[in-house]
Amino acid sequence: MKKRMCWLVCLISALGAGAQEIATTALPEGDVGLPYNATLTASNGTPPYAWSWSRSWNNFPYEVSSQPNSFAPVGTAQGWQSTWTDWYLPLPFAFPFGDETYTYCYVGLKGDIRLGDWDATIYVLQEDIDTTAGDVYILTEPGAITIRWDGVSYWDSLAQISLSVTLHSDGTMVMKYGAGNSSGGEIGLNGNGTYYTHPSSWQPMNYAPDIVFTPVVPGPVVHGLTLSSNGVISGTPTEPYNDGVVVTVEDDWGNTDQRWLPLRIHADRDEDGMLDVWERRIVDDNPADAITNVASVLRDDNYDGDLFSNIEEHILGFDPLVADGNVPDTMEEGLSLLGMAVTNDPDAARFNLIEECFVTVLATEPTNHSARVFRALSRLLNLTSADDLYDLAEQFGTTLNGNFVVTGDFDFDTAPLLDVVSDVAYTNILQALDASFADLETIPTNWTGAVEISTNYFPVDETVHADIGDLTMGKAILMGARSWLHTLHAQKFNIDYEKMVVPLEVPQTAITLDGSIGDWAGVPVQLQGSLDGSIDYVKGAWNGSSVYMLMAFNEVPFDLMGADATIRLGLESNVEVAVFPVWGYTNIWFSATASNTQDIAWIYTNGLLEVEIPVPPSIAVSNACITDAYAEFGEYVDYGWGWHWEQRDGDDVYSPENLPIDVFKQNHPEFLQSVRLEAELAVAKTNLQEAIDLAQLADGLIQARTDMLMHFIEYDPSNITERVEAFTRIQQAEDSLYAPVQFVVTNDLGEVQLDELVQLGALYQPTYLTRAMAPEFWQIMDQPMMDTLPDPTFGGILPNMTEGRKMAYLWKIDAPTDWDDDGIPNGWELEYFGNPTNAMADADGDGDGQTTGEEFLSGSNPTNGASFFKAAYAPATGVVSGIVISWQSEEERVYDVHWTPALDEPFQLLATGIHFPQGSYTDTVHAAASQGYYRVLARMPGGNDLDADGLPDDWEGMYFVDYSAAATGDGDGDGQDNISEFIAGTDPRDGGSYFAVTGVEPDAAGFVVEWISVPDRSYSVKWAPSAGGAFRTLQTGLAYPANSFTDTVHGVESIGFYRVDVERVEPPTVEGYWSVETFDGSPLDPGEYLNIEFYSDGYFDFWSDSDSGGGTYTLTGNALQMTFYNGLNLEGTVEGDTISGTLDEYGTPYSITIQRQ
Repeated sequence: MKKRMCWLVCLISALGAGAQEIATTALPEGDVGLPYNATLTASNGTPPYAWSWSRSWNNFPYEVSSQPNSFAPVGTAQGWQSTWTDWYLPLPFAFPFGDETYTYCYVGLKGDIRLGDWDATIYVLQEDIDTTAGDVYILTEPGAITIRWDGVSYWDSLAQISLSVTLHSDGTMVMKYGAGNSSGGEIGLNGNGTYYTHPSSWQPMNYAPDIVFTPVVPGPVVHGLTLSSNGVISGTPTEPYNDGVVVTVEDDWGNTDQRWLPLRIHADRDEDGMLDVWERRIVDDNPADAITNVASVLRDDNYDGDLFSNIEEHILGFDPLVADGNVPDTMEEGLSLLGMAVTNDPDAARFNLIEECFVTVLATEPTNHSARVFRALSRLLNLTSADDLYDLAEQFGTTLNGNFVVTGDFDFDTAPLLDVVSDVAYTNILQALDASFADLETIPTNWTGAVEISTNYFPVDETVHADIGDLTMGKAILMGARSWLHTLHAQKFNIDYEKMVVPLEVPQTAITLDGSIGDWAGVPVQLQGSLDGSIDYVKGAWNGSSVYMLMAFNEVPFDLMGADATIRLGLESNVEVAVFPVWGYTNIWFSATASNTQDIAWIYTNGLLEVEIPVPPSIAVSNACITDAYAEFGEYVDYGWGWHWEQRDGDDVYSPENLPIDVFKQNHPEFLQSVRLEAELAVAKTNLQEAIDLAQLADGLIQARTDMLMHFIEYDPSNITERVEAFTRIQQAEDSLYAPVQFVVTNDLGEVQLDELVQLGALYQPTYLTRAMAPEFWQIMDQPMMDTLPDPTFGGILPNMTEGRKMAYLWKIDAPTDWDDDGIPNGWELEYFGNPTNAMADADGDGDGQTTGEEFLSGSNPTNGASFFKAAYAPATGVVSGIVISWQSEEERVYDVHWTPALDEPFQLLATGIHFPQGSYTDTVHAAASQGYYRVLARMPGGNDLDADGLPDDWEGMYFVDYSAAATGDGDGDGQDNISEFIAGTDPRDGGSYFAVTGVEPDAAGFVVEWISVPDRSYSVKWAPSAGGAFRTLQTGLAYPANSFTDTVHGVESIGFYRVDVERVEPPTVEGYWSVETFDGSPLDPGEYLNIEFYSDGYFDFWSDSDSGGGTYTLTGNALQMTFYNGLNLEGTVEGDTISGTLDEYGTPYSITIQRQ
């Protein structure tokens, strides 16, 4: 090992004091329609100064739109097949992005295009993409280049990813999405320090509409304002502006300085829904009246004394100083108002005008059914005008104006109880729902209508039609909302608002920091962790002089993560803390300076953290003083070059102030525990049935359409299967309102995904609200754990659900699959052993002869000695002759049946992929055999075997057109079925490719048996004295490239038979971290190290105490060849976690061993 050292010498020159700089630090605010003036100044430098300005990138320089999906599998494959690599790609033109242009980019496997560096990146779909079985494709056209990714998710080999982006020479970007992309990811742009995230981010993008980014042609920095070269900003703003401007100054010597300055131009300072420039006319009209500023122009006043209030005049565009205008009373005016309502900020006055307009139309045209439809819609919108709701806001101590701006502070003394709030909301909403339903109910069945709409999806106006099918589905939605409203109103909500403030004060003497939590009984939980998180809960209290905090960790994840942890304490006062570890807890003191910082505590803890924080009198702390907590588990690892913190898990919890309902649940188990109006539950149940019936009726009407018009509710023909499935479930839901119904859901392969007895009607029984909605108390806590339910049947909705099954479902959904890496999922261990790590895979706790791991695979009960997997056989009865092999079939298991004439003979596959609930197979081939043995193999389908036939999907995809090739098929007619050819490594499409002994020849030492050897296979040679005799094993474990064996024992035999068996072995891998253990036969010297990281794409990096670099490698079987970029070469053999080989260091060979870390 050679040590190298280099010296870096830097020359640094310091700028002299007095460099030119912009002296202006802020700009005055302005108003739309009013003159604006501001002067910029600079210090130092040499006048005269020349000033210029521009918008910052916060003013996003792109127009974002969508268009119908146009994804196509175009381009030429680049051979870019990897799981983690960026590829350099020259661009055929200078591509403008942000403030720069780029002639090259890097194509990444996170669905990203990096232009130069990470500060200029296009995120098409930020997901870890594996292209090893796919590729990246490039299509170059005049003025455009398309980059397309085709692969699967790195985390899920079944999750297809197909997407592309087209870059145009004018800077336009079009993101397109093909099949898959189910997990979603971030979509957006990062440029010049500004991040834009598209609303479709983290949504499934299976053939989603294209996303188009079109560069915005630069316009005025601020509309109506100009900046002169001598630094004067002037003019009259014509549009609101709330961002910043970048100003640049250059002095006479060419020295420049640049600064970002915030600038805001108001349109509506008092946020009353009326533009200030419009209100200013009223203010200036009569200097002698009491209206002296825009805030004194009130919405509901009527300044000009006509039929309209000030806000109505503003909405309708009337002159506020002249009594003029007509009441909106036509369809055209109503639709115009409706269009403005959905494209502008919401305003209660506008909704009120809409409803009044359609009421007027119907008074003169009672058969105008289109007007009736729009009145039904306007009645729901006009709920915002309900006086009761504004009165409620005042009772809470706040003011809600018609523009939905809330002012004021919550008043605990006057705030009405939640039951009162529920009553007010119920009365208003129910009235609107019923009125809208009545409007739709009176429309005849032969009515049709149409409306012109324009959206981002439709670049031009589209005519959308409506008929009785659309209206009936609308009625179904209204009736469903009515059911929900009755269900909610039936519940009792009497909760004291002051109880939202937690924790309660406790005496100082009640808490002792001693590592025990017994004295914390009765102290409310302030922060609550999730079921699968490392933080169980955080309790907090204070008594005026100290804050107390208890952080408890979930036992299992804490035990697995280890004891080292980083704990961040988020405190309400956000003051600096100092940390001093003590056994079992940590004392933390507030800084007397009360500076606005948070500190990080590095704590060696035993799973329990108690904190006392003495509070100086100068610092005010509320009862709810703990806002958040974060725990990061890991360990320090010595890599030779120094200690490094390796994170293994992290978890955080947040203040319940953001989740008031959860605060109620934590501190008040009586919440949602009682029913005040049982009759309403019965009404809600009836309404739900009516909603389902209407939805089914609407479905039939929509399906019966024969026109080719675009309707409000349309069915995509490609989704017919999903529609049928959805309405099947709807019918089952309706049936389960009155009697338990067995829900059975299967996937595309016919595998049962859900088989559950459901009685939805129990939702409308008081027992549901009193049993299932009450939070559960957890372990020794006096406070309930959120988001858990004590009744596994959910109040009778799932009659057959048990506590074990419920917890298994929860762990399956929310927790890591297998905490202790024993091959048994957490949920299964929890169900049978009470803890996700208690099961021992190799143990046989119930003494039935099958290990716990085997019982998991077969689906039997590992705690019951009478429950184990077994098969039986009996002669078939009836017309068909044969042998019936039977077994106990279990959910989520697949079965294969094998047969052999003798136990020392290999088993032959008879049937594969037998799914639950089938639990038998009839063998009609070997019924006449004098003897034989059957074997039934139970297995769980893996992620790479969609049809669960034992043939991996990638192998089937390599040789067949899809993933459904039969394991017992023999398409090439060579006498070996597909499963045999997979095991042997031969080609199932080539009749000349099959596994066989190629020769048995005598030599001086004995008989030489030969075969064709294939990588990742192991061979066994056997001998028998006769064709029907038992074979005896001569040699096993002959791994590739071994292709022969010399039998030195049976050379003198007059007759004999040889057989070679083949089995598939997992190929060795080297991906990950390795360290050199010995060099030239000796351990490394103290302080020396050489670490290597291998990547899946054939590259590696290394770093040592004296050097670093990289190279490429190939792994054939277990033979490793490494080529270093610095000229070194290594040849070695991989055996498990050890590499043994020879390093050629510029002609000198050294033996070397490398160990996996």
